[in-house]
Amino acid sequence: DDEDGGEPPGPKVRDTPEDIRLEAIANSVALHPSRDILALGDVDGDVYVYSYSCTEGDNRELWSSGHHVKSCRQVRFSADGQKLYSVSRDKAVHLLDVERGQLLSRIRGAHDAAINSLLLVDENVLATGDDVGGLKVWDMRKGTAVMDERQHQDYISDMAVDQAKRTLLTASGDGCMGVFNIKRRRWELLSEDQAGDLTSVVLMKKGRKVACGSSEGTVYLFNWSGFGATSDRFALGAESVECIVPVSDSVMCTASIDGYIRAVNLLPNRVLGCIGQHAGEPVEELAKSWDARLLASSAHDQLVKFWDISTLASVSVDEHRKRKKKGGRLKSLTKKARGDDDFFSGLPPDLSRPHLQKRREPLPRERRQRQTAMQKKPKSDDTRTECATCKGPGENENLVSGDGCMGVFNIKRRRWELLSEDQAGDLTSVVLMKKGRKVACGSSEGTVYLFNWSGFGATSDRFALGAESVECIVPVSDSVMCTASIDGYIRAVNLLPNPRPRLHRTARRRTSGGAGQVLGRPPPRQQRPRPAGQVLGHFHLSQRERGRAPQEEEEGRPAEVADEESPRRRRLLLWTVGGDGGEGGPRGPRGRDGRRGQRQRQRLGPRPPGGWRLL
Repeated sequence: DDEDGGEPPGPKVRDTPEDIRLEAIANSVALHPSRDILALGDVDGDVYVYSYSCTEGDNRELWSSGHHVKSCRQVRFSADGQKLYSVSRDKAVHLLDVERGQLLSRIRGAHDAAINSLLLVDENVLATGDDVGGLKVWDMRKGTAVMDERQHQDYISDMAVDQAKRTLLTASGDGCMGVFNIKRRRWELLSEDQAGDLTSVVLMKKGRKVACGSSEGTVYLFNWSGFGATSDRFALGAESVECIVPVSDSVMCTASIDGYIRAVNLLPNRVLGCIGQHAGEPVEELAKSWDARLLASSAHDQLVKFWDISTLASVSVDEHRKRKKKGGRLKSLTKKARGDDDFFSGLPPDLSRPHLQKRREPLPRERRQRQTAMQKKPKSDDTRTECATCKGPGENENLVSGDGCMGVFNIKRRRWELLSEDQAGDLTSVVLMKKGRKVACGSSEGTVYLFNWSGFGATSDRFALGAESVECIVPVSDSVMCTASIDGYIRAVNLLPNPRPRLHRTARRRTSGGAGQVLGRPPPRQQRPRPAGQVLGHFHLSQRERGRAPQEEEEGRPAEVADEESPRRRRLLLWTVGGDGGEGGPRGPRGRDGRRGQRQRQRLGPRPPGGWRLL
């Protein structure tokens, strides 16, 4: 008791339960159908069961199970909440008792490949999908599979079933949605191939619509009367749609690898706003509570967070589409998404988490190129020369190679995505420009190739710098970059806007040039044809002096010239033999360290009258 004799304050009651911190990343989260209990399966193969409460400090672990020897991919409660099913990469299906945590039954070697998805059809029947597109339907009373199909060419990511428990829908990494008849135990059809992987599938609009999320951040809609082709599609502006949870007949919540949890309305198609986020961490799965008041999310930050969605089902959407402000942030639909309950909420905007206030929207994910020419080249044929990595979540790494192709690799998923079309010369450098919307690649031919972030398969633009090559590129700003060449010049180059303007009209530096404009150098002078035998120019031969300008006069001493009798021959003399239109002395292939050929020295005729002339 305090000095006034009053009772101590009771525990604080929050709008949502406290976050649950885990020892490893959770692949799956499931909420009990009638109690405040959640189950988790992590990458270590452990299954945890927690009780959660809005009372502060009341979350506690009930039990854990370590029967899986590899990563636990998915967990699901039975309809009555007394049993818990789990599948794993070890190809096993486990049945656990929710109250005691005891292992009731196990199916070893249920699939030939690792199991990736799980769906409970009813109290005795469940369906499992593996990493190679195999689907099995199990009768748990017998412990055997009553249907075994393999119609997909890639992993099965998610499954859904209609209210009649007759039709089973599958989403696969091959971009197709599969339709299976459970009653007749047969495969019905596959939908048309979509651009990216289908990652999730749910039934909306009282079963009349099917929504599929994709790895491209697009939601595809199918009519129940026709699964062959999509009836509608719309982009959410997200990196991907990893998971979908229906909130009502028209509203659903989506999770993405950019960390945002979005509320989306169907028909009319609108992104209502942001429910919450795991800052910069991919969200693996979402789960809705039994009373439809809370939404749980698990992400790579090893946290399980809870979000209040009690008012989301009553949100009304206007048919008229309002013009969205360009670059605007998502509308916060919950108090927790706005950050009103954290330590920084009372500070001014410029002091309240500046790294989050200035956080830009993640870049759109690169679309999968399904061109035959790209599929035939699984990796670069030559040595990698340079790489560049985007700094957004869900990172892609762009590599350039001596075979003239730019490769795109997905670091998060640890796989190769595609190779660009083959260019004329070797690609020597790669950088990101225009706030990540453009990729610039230098080449050994002195050309800069531009790629759009939305399509790496083919170049969007190209321009020649008038250089021997582009050995290195360094960004100075979003539009200006510096390039180095084997001719010794370091050029400042401006990118975009298009179309490309003409060459310089003046020798002054211009900061607002067009694509391919070289800054800081005067335009080439128009010179008359030189007579036969006259030196056209020179450049340094030694490795130390390559790229250095000719020595100027110092302290009354004349500049050093390349004489025929000089013992130190550092320069290559270029001669013309035929006057106007005649044969000229070959300059030879240019390159570093002799990789593209040796320079050819040309010394024709005696020293011209008047001595050598430096250009």
